[in-house]
Formats: sequence, structure tokens, C-alpha cells
Amino acid sequence: MLTRIVPSNGVSPMTALRIHCPICKEPERIPQSAVGRRAQCNKCGSMFRIAAPGTGIDTPAPPARVITPPPLPVMSYAPASYPPGAFARHAAAKAPPATVRKRALIGLCVGLCLVIGGIVITAVSYGSASDSGGTYVVLWGPVVFGAGMTLRSMYRLMSGSE
Repeated sequence: MLTRIVPSNGVSPMTALRIHCPICKEPERIPQSAVGRRAQCNKCGSMFRIAAPGTGIDTPAPPARVITPPPLPVMSYAPASYPPGAFARHAAAKAPPATVRKRALIGLCVGLCLVIGGIVITAVSYGSASDSGGTYVVLWGPVVFGAGMTLRSMYRLMSGSE
């Protein structure tokens, strides 16, 4: 239904025009004095100007001032490039048991070599210092790191997982 525009000069309903909303095509009767004025459709709410009879479809009214917000910043969702081997640990977790066992044995050998090498160098340095009365070197870093690597490798061999 269209909003009735009642002229102030009291035009009789006999001089009414039949118009249609240009959006929803809802028919309505309005007085002839409303030609050129704006009307609002009660059905769809669109605003339009009432055209003179015989000029065709009623023209929509110019739109109200529309405020458009500024555009949002564009964010890229492209995957980042990762260095080679970044997912080596993840890939090793899904490795077959033979590969896990092989890696654990290699880790066990390397860890034991570090422990034994650190102890041997410390013992030789201590023996040399005790004979001549000098200072000696304690290689505690390789011993501690090798012991940790050995324990971790033994756990992997027993559990069969990374």
C-alpha cells in the first residue's frame, strides 16, 4: 500500500490517479495534485517520485545519502614458506617402525660416543695435570648432552615411537 498524499486544497477522489510501486508493483490511487511529489510504498518501503499520467512507470526517487565505510585492509591468507626440514619431526612421528628403530640406534651410538669421549678427554687431561701439577679440562657439556641423547634413544627403542 502506498502512503496517501492528501492535498491541502481538498481534491475530490474522483480526480485520483492509479499508480503502481516501481519495485513491488503494488497498485494505489492518489490525487492528481501529487504528481511530481515523492511517495513511499507501504508494502516494500521504497521511495519514488510520482510521474505524470501516460509517461510510463513511476520513477524511483533519488537515493538518500549513503555513507560507505572505508574499505577494510586486505589480509593475505597465503601459506608462508617454511624452510626445508621444518616438519622433519612431524614426518618422523609417522615414520614406519623400522625407521624409528634405526634413528633410535643412531642416536644411542652418538650419545654413547659423546659420553665416552667426554670422559676419556677429561681423564687424560686430569692424568696429565696430576703428573706435572698443572690444570685440567672437564668436558661436562658432551657428557651431559650425550647422556640425555642416550636416555632418549633408549626410550625410543623401548617404546617404538618418536
